[in-house]
Amino acid sequence: NLVPVLPVAIAGSATSVCAVSAGSSFVHFLDATGKLVVSINPGSNNLGTVTSEVFDQGPSVITQACNTSTNPAWKTAALGRSWKITPQFNLAATVQFPFEDAEMNDLVVASTGTASNPRDDVSSRTDLKMSRFHDNVPGNGNQEDGNWWNNCTDGGTVIEMSQAGNGTIPLAIASTQYVQFSTAGFSEFWLH
Repeated sequence: NLVPVLPVAIAGSATSVCAVSAGSSFVHFLDATGKLVVSINPGSNNLGTVTSEVFDQGPSVITQACNTSTNPAWKTAALGRSWKITPQFNLAATVQFPFEDAEMNDLVVASTGTASNPRDDVSSRTDLKMSRFHDNVPGNGNQEDGNWWNNCTDGGTVIEMSQAGNGTIPLAIASTQYVQFSTAGFSEFWLH
């Protein structure tokens, strides 16, 4: 689904598949209509065939941290967009996650609405962190599916990471932003 034209928008819920060989440039995953899903820089790693999925939930998602019952101090607002990336070879890479300005604005409002958790306050893309969820239970129907709520009940692992960079208008797409993270492996990703 990679085409030699620049995308004009960010994809809603979509899937894109392509081969990602070692190299120093970002590989831009586009959906069937040419909209941007995600961008990956494999560095020196050959990731093989990579399937990238984006899940567009609409408004921000108010989440509850695992094993905290309903304690309001652990409610966190997450961007209403998440990603699942499945490479043939699960090796380290740098990933750029694109999102719309309107999604960021919605997250800013939602994060201030979780007043009992000041740790999730977001005022701009520079405040965003990323959580990577990995399903630890084989044979149960993979829970890396764009649904935050089954991440905890499945015994999965959540790893929180800090940004490697950020910016505006990725690939000249108007009214968009991105954050960049270095990750040791791939699974389901959420920004918050």
